[in-house]
Amino acid sequence: MDWKEYLKLDPQIVVVCTGNICRSPMGEVVLREKIFERGLDIHVVSAGVSSEEEGNPIHPLSAKVLRNHGYRVPVRAAQKTTAGILARSGLIIAMTQAHAHALSRQCEAADVPVEKIHLWREFSENKIAPRGCFEPGGMLAGKTTSPVSIWDHAALSTDVPDPWSRPLSAYEETFEIVKRGANNLVRELLG
Repeated sequence: MDWKEYLKLDPQIVVVCTGNICRSPMGEVVLREKIFERGLDIHVVSAGVSSEEEGNPIHPLSAKVLRNHGYRVPVRAAQKTTAGILARSGLIIAMTQAHAHALSRQCEAADVPVEKIHLWREFSENKIAPRGCFEPGGMLAGKTTSPVSIWDHAALSTDVPDPWSRPLSAYEETFEIVKRGANNLVRELLG
């Protein structure tokens, strides 16, 4: 099944990063707004593969960048991915390949199809694999392990760079990738 068919069955998108305070909340806010503007009936949430930041608000610099670009920043608390979130989501979007690998283990343990997992860069670079990032044609096809850990801040070409502990300009760079991905994803949904 391709990603659009999964979304028809489970109209929720979950955007995932490490702690759910920087990248994935940006993705959630921007994507939710763009989906709302187009009148699509799809719910958007975000989560992290780590529980380290669980309960914490969005990072102040992520919030600042979103506000600077005209987005309303909701009051929210970071949450860790759960089997329930993954099962209810027709599309699971990882910010990095390390996140995608962590999510694949969680999906397998929860009996959730791994082909629901995609990378944000698939959408930002307009290289969308119909059946997930691990399937033939996907950015991670044939890669059974990630060359970096979720804590590695050096971005690979498949990854949205982690701005955490960096200056505001890094958050702006991440925002631009997030915005491009959200625009392309919504365009694909409407196409």
